Amino acid sequence: MFNHGQKIDMQQKAGLTRIKKPRKGWHRADIKAALEKRGLKLSDLARANGYTRSVITGAFTHSYPVVERIVADALDVQPWDIWPERYNDYGQPVQDGNPNMVKRNWGGRKRNVELTVVK
Repeated sequence: MFNHGQKIDMQQKAGLTRIKKPRKGWHRADIKAALEKRGLKLSDLARANGYTRSVITGAFTHSYPVVERIVADALDVQPWDIWPERYNDYGQPVQDGNPNMVKRNWGGRKRNVELTVVK
């Protein structure tokens, strides 16, 4: 039962784990340099995953969770380490910087859905 004197984090109640994020994301030159240190180029990543180079570079300026995951996996880090402003405290991609608006794109359903707890 809910105790009125106790503050409950709805995401934790839903079983999500809060992550510690850095305050500022990586600069695009840092991302490219980190890839080059691993012997990778943006065009190589794009080709290996069925995208064009422009789609991969587009993730530097626009939120694109699938491509962000590809880049992060190539660098052995999490996407929210590279782009913390694009993810909420639970590692979910957010819309327009609002941590309560989680991006969804499942077969014709609404893209932006308010994060709610289902009982």
